[in-house]
Amino acid sequence: MANLSSFFGSTPPELVVTSGITIDPAGPYKVGQTLTAEFTVTNNGTSAITLERLLAGGRLGSADDCAATNRPCPDFTIDPNVTIGAKASHRYRGTFTPAEPGSYKFEVFYLQNGDWHLNLPTDGGGNNLVNIEVEQAPEVGATAHSPLQALQFSGQGFDKCEIPGEDAMQTWMDYSPYRVVNLYIGGNNRTCSNPTLTSSFVSRLAEQGWKFIPTWVGPQASCLGPRYLRMSQDPGIAFNEGITEAKSAIQTAHNLGFASTVIYYDLENYDTRISACREAAKSFISGWSSHLQANGFPSGVYGSSCASAISDFANIENPPDAVWLANWIQPYVYRPDSTVWNVSCVPEQLWSNNQRIRQYAGGHTETWGGVTFKIDSNVIDGLVADLAETQTASSPLPDLTISAAVNNSYQSGQREVQIPVTVSRTGGSIIEGTYVLARLFWSRDRVWDSGDMQLWERNGSRDFPITLLNGGSRTSLSATTTVNIPTVRGAGTYSIIAFADANEFQSEIDEANNTKAYEVRIVTPEYTLTTAANPSTGGSVTGAGTFGSGTQVTLSNFSNSGWFFTSWSGDCFGSSSCAVTMDGDKHVTANLANCPRSPSPRAAPGPSPVRPPGSTAGPLAAHSPTGPRWAP
Repeated sequence: MANLSSFFGSTPPELVVTSGITIDPAGPYKVGQTLTAEFTVTNNGTSAITLERLLAGGRLGSADDCAATNRPCPDFTIDPNVTIGAKASHRYRGTFTPAEPGSYKFEVFYLQNGDWHLNLPTDGGGNNLVNIEVEQAPEVGATAHSPLQALQFSGQGFDKCEIPGEDAMQTWMDYSPYRVVNLYIGGNNRTCSNPTLTSSFVSRLAEQGWKFIPTWVGPQASCLGPRYLRMSQDPGIAFNEGITEAKSAIQTAHNLGFASTVIYYDLENYDTRISACREAAKSFISGWSSHLQANGFPSGVYGSSCASAISDFANIENPPDAVWLANWIQPYVYRPDSTVWNVSCVPEQLWSNNQRIRQYAGGHTETWGGVTFKIDSNVIDGLVADLAETQTASSPLPDLTISAAVNNSYQSGQREVQIPVTVSRTGGSIIEGTYVLARLFWSRDRVWDSGDMQLWERNGSRDFPITLLNGGSRTSLSATTTVNIPTVRGAGTYSIIAFADANEFQSEIDEANNTKAYEVRIVTPEYTLTTAANPSTGGSVTGAGTFGSGTQVTLSNFSNSGWFFTSWSGDCFGSSSCAVTMDGDKHVTANLANCPRSPSPRAAPGPSPVRPPGSTAGPLAAHSPTGPRWAP
């Protein structure tokens, strides 16, 4: 409780503690353990008393003012707006989860008219103060039943209700930062039908490079509404229900091709203030975990870090091996810097050994490679599923080899050169699923020298992830990707060096085959210029041929007799001269037209001759503009 040394008013004499503070369960107390405090206060006065807040407020160590230590006050939950009638009593019940070890003191506090009150008098042997010692909790999940079949993964994943199709998933594998996807594999509260979720479908997604978060959505907390199928509120029955759900989940996982892997139980938000509901949930998850672990499957639990009381499960008889914590950060976007730490209501000491997934963004849309999904985003430093066992980090991996399908020559001036790079592993009946890095280096007129790594990088490099999938019983495995790198502008001979290595710290049987050098010729491209006259009978065009990239060619046209040039078309325009720059194949047409003929000589037109009336011979006279004129 903050600021204990000030703000306190006098306690009304009629308000007393009649049933002192008790804390359940009894000690020893551990970090991450959810505690319940109860006490009773009685109003001995003749009128009702209203308290703005009532709680068991705490202090850690000798600090009277927890606010001054920049740490949350270790208080049990607040009972707000409590009215106690005359001669009546009120029973307080609150919960608290200690986040660190130490000596705690809890007292009865209440707020009235803006003043905090403590040191309430007691009646009937009750106590208004209790001291407890909280110990560090043992490491969760570090037990003999924690198998190695599940893959420890660090990176990003996403979940959505219906699993997308293969083509869309391949696009996201190629373009998105996500490498893990959730699978709602079953349970009587699953709302996603997922009709495509078959073993062959999962296998094909695995071949694309995906890892998985298998999730089971079975009975929910007993205090949820009727729209959910719920677990029993009887702890003994709930424990057996957890076992039953685990049996069904294991069978479903086997049917999908998972031999032995983590499965997360989806426990949605519920009213954690209801003690019986909370105890039943703890018993159910204990039963779930016990059966999974006994059959070689790590146990996982998904839920709201606070509203599903995840920290409760750290101290049950069979704690889960991994947790998937819903604790969202707004706005809901992909966050490359997100971590699994600083999660509300779950102390850092719990599930701290690569055992956490954090769902940091709720439903939102993201587009990668032109494909849009509505998803929740997750950061992972914990257990995910693969289709076969993984090797331990200390075991050498089978040999990694690399090859690049380079041509003997590429043309300069191209924006990019495309080179298929293949990374392979051979040997062993089980091949580690891992990420490798393919790196391509250009160097002008040089051969590969392992001592020149920095020189290669300065000359230009690009990184390309290639995913090697788990090979199961296969004895070799390869993955190929096409990488695009900018071309070197000038012609010449270059070395392309392909380098690949296993992800992080895992060594290999033979590291010497991870680097290969290939000679590549960069040549100046040649392009063809073709010409035509339109019509062909009208003339011709000179200047056609094959030319190097960037050459400028000037064309000439010749017209046959009776024809003349009108315009250029194709890769030249207008009627002036034509100069073509050869940056690709070109075609130019000279358009021609017929010349007009000169007219033949003839007499100029005049008035028609007219014969005089009554005349039968002699020349005709022409009409004159001023009237007829007679011939002599």
